[in-house]
Amino acid sequence: MPEATHPAVNPDDFLGYTIVRVGHVLSRRFEAMLAAHALTPRQFSVLAHLSRDPGLGSGELARLVLIRPQSMGTLLGELAEAGLVMRTPASRGKRRSTAVTDAGHARMAAAAPAVMAFEYATTASLSAESRDEINALLKKVLRALLADEGGSGESS
Repeated sequence: MPEATHPAVNPDDFLGYTIVRVGHVLSRRFEAMLAAHALTPRQFSVLAHLSRDPGLGSGELARLVLIRPQSMGTLLGELAEAGLVMRTPASRGKRRSTAVTDAGHARMAAAAPAVMAFEYATTASLSAESRDEINALLKKVLRALLADEGGSGESS
């Protein structure tokens, strides 16, 4: 058996590795939960951001959802085709606007109890203080990572 030429490491000792593992588990569960409401995580994110801030442009949405602007155009097209958003054509000097339709709001309202139950189940072992602290720290890590990438990047 070949001798190791590097010190033995335990991957569980690395925060980044733990975050990746947690992300995989959460992603699978979140996708399955949203699929029951005919939504993907990205669709849910776009609808949630547009519901909260109807004036967002596609570039800003792309940054918030962590995808390229070109991918956001495709995603918004799919949401429009499904009747969940309405897109107005761009006019001279004005950007194209996107708004959540009544059907989009209804889909989000139907998914909301499952999303809240998912959030509760995910964080049930944590105190409210610990949950808020972890959330704040992970947002700090995310901001630093995005800054290293120039502010956005396609996430799988």
